[in-house]
Amino acid sequence: MNSAAFTPCTPADLKQLPVLPGRAPFFGHMMRLFFRPDKVIRKVDALKSDFVWVQARPGGWHLQVRNPEHFNLLRSKSATNRHYAELANLLLGRSLLTRDGKVHRVQRASMNSPFTPKGLRAAGTSAIMKETIEERVAALIARPKFTALTQTRSLALDIIFRILGIPGRELEQWREHYEEMLFATFPLKWEFPYSPAWRAIRGRNWISTAIQRRLDAVRADPNSEGLLAEMVRGWDASEEREDDSVLIDNILLLGLAGHETTASTMAWMVCHLAASPNLFARALNEVEGVGAIPATPAELIHFPLIEGIFRECLRLYPPVPFVSRALVEPVQVGGVELPAGVEVSFPILLWQRNASRYPDPERFLPDRWIGLPRKPEPLDNIGFSFGPHFCLGYHVAWMEAVQFGVGLVLELARQNKRLKLFGRFPKPRYFGLCQPKKHQTRVRVTPA
Repeated sequence: MNSAAFTPCTPADLKQLPVLPGRAPFFGHMMRLFFRPDKVIRKVDALKSDFVWVQARPGGWHLQVRNPEHFNLLRSKSATNRHYAELANLLLGRSLLTRDGKVHRVQRASMNSPFTPKGLRAAGTSAIMKETIEERVAALIARPKFTALTQTRSLALDIIFRILGIPGRELEQWREHYEEMLFATFPLKWEFPYSPAWRAIRGRNWISTAIQRRLDAVRADPNSEGLLAEMVRGWDASEEREDDSVLIDNILLLGLAGHETTASTMAWMVCHLAASPNLFARALNEVEGVGAIPATPAELIHFPLIEGIFRECLRLYPPVPFVSRALVEPVQVGGVELPAGVEVSFPILLWQRNASRYPDPERFLPDRWIGLPRKPEPLDNIGFSFGPHFCLGYHVAWMEAVQFGVGLVLELARQNKRLKLFGRFPKPRYFGLCQPKKHQTRVRVTPA
């Protein structure tokens, strides 16, 4: 890659491509992208151009790639993820998400083993997830009512910390500082006491120091087991490894990718099961036929409907509405030569409602994933990115969400109960990520 050629581009470099209307002074389309990306993509789609200029931040432009046929750009050797380090350095640092080429391959190879289906079982990760879900779901269903998003956030964070070996007595402290670190997702980075940026830095420093202590403890105990121990061993075995700060960046990336994103999807799953008695009855029939939460990835095959609910929630409500790349050399795509320096953004939110790929795209139809003559294709999994940067934690998220769906329905059956939404079905709320509006995820636990 020719990094010297990397100079940001603007509409002046490709005047033949349309510019999305409705820019605000200075901020451009930034606030709409952050808070209402659904409205942005509708306007992008209406322009009927493969590429559309959007001002994503003050002085910063990118091209929305409207046509999903161009998704191969995500794995092009001419594209880089380096711009993520500038956009969210506090959260992503020198993690896999901001590295390319050989450095990225070495990092990924050193950590890949415990994240494969075989690795999840060998490291005991799937067993820890199953145990945590059983414990938390039983306590949840014992309540007369709960807010789904609040509970799935807590569960997802609990699972992350437990698979990293955090002692139970420390979980609340870790949770507080981790949630403070998430203020780094706020688009304005001005730092002053108690500002979002200031709080994010404070949370990040505490978490980084605490993770380093965990790394030191793992190395001091040759018999230590679990996902973190496997990550450390793989890291230390690499001849080209970097210092521990890079490993910490990747552990934080695991937490970020596996917390809000998985929690959001699980909350949508709860809402659909609560809103549709027919769907719940079908799910109940499926899980009672097996009678237990899957303990390994191989056992997920017994729950095609639960997996279909998970995949359909991801399709309709992708937690991350966009992914992007920056070109370091010119690329010819769809009859257009994109210059080096242009940032290209891929609207997952738009692509996953493409009627030619998903008939009746606005409807929630988990059956569209059942009995497929093939495995889900790259575009079906585009919410986890594509190419060399395909999400390392994909199998963790897949396992966790299906285990949760099965565990929730099983526990409701054991207690002869079902769920019912308090009001109308939740609408998506965008704050960088897509989530259901929290107050609309309140459910009652009622007699079946």
